[in-house]
Amino acid sequence: MEIYYFKTRSKSEEFENAKLSISLLGGELIDIISTNTDDIRDRALIIVKKIRPTPCKYPRRPGMPAKRPL
Repeated sequence: MEIYYFKTRSKSEEFENAKLSISLLGGELIDIISTNTDDIRDRALIIVKKIRPTPCKYPRRPGMPAKRPL
């Protein structure tokens, strides 16, 4: 299964920094494709592929991600 995210280009940098979290949750960052058309400016399409099941300890209880980020 592939998951597609459409973000502003500056937000796509978050995905570069989130590679460890994506991997930990069973995904793999496939590609970040920058777009710049007349209708859509400064956007990026982020493609993540689900390669294994998410571990049973996720999702975490409310408040835990803020206290202990991945």
